[in-house]
Amino acid sequence: MLVAALASLAFLSGCTTAPAKPAAAAKPVDDNLIGLTTPNGKLVYDFIDLWFNQHQGAAAFDKYVSHDNYMNHAVYSASSSKHLTFEEEKAEEVRATSNPNLHFDVKQIVSQGSLVFVHIHAHNAPDTPGRELIMILRVRDGKITDHWDLHDALKEDSVVFSGLDR
Repeated sequence: MLVAALASLAFLSGCTTAPAKPAAAAKPVDDNLIGLTTPNGKLVYDFIDLWFNQHQGAAAFDKYVSHDNYMNHAVYSASSSKHLTFEEEKAEEVRATSNPNLHFDVKQIVSQGSLVFVHIHAHNAPDTPGRELIMILRVRDGKITDHWDLHDALKEDSVVFSGLDR
C-alpha cells in the first residue's frame, strides 16, 4: 500500500525535474520523517501542528493555505462538489475539527516536488485507538493548494501500518 501511495505521489506531481536540495536539519531525522528535511514537508508539518495540536485552525489556514487556489479533494468535502471561497472552506474545516482533545501524531512524512504524503495517527487521548489518516497535500509558492485524504478507524489490535517504527 505504501509503495502504491508513493507511486501516486510521483504520478500526481508530474515532476520530472531533479528534487530540490533538502533543508538543513538540526539533528538526524528518522527515515519515517525524512520529509521534514524539505521546505514543503516542514511547512505541512507546521500546518498540521498549528491546526490540530495547538488547536489554532483559523490561524493555520491563514498562514499556510493559499487564499486563492485551495481545493479540498477529500470525498467528504463540500468543496469537492462545488467551489467554496477560502473563508467558507476555512470555516468548514475549523468547525469539523474543533475538538480540543484531538491530537495528530505524524508517523510518516515524505515530500517530493510539490507533494507531501503524511501518515497520521489521530486520537483524543494517547492511549486510544483513534484513526489512521493519510493526507497528500500540494504546496505551491509556499502555500498549500490541494488536499486529499483517506481515513480508517482503528481497533486496538490493528496492524494497518505496523512496522513503520522499525
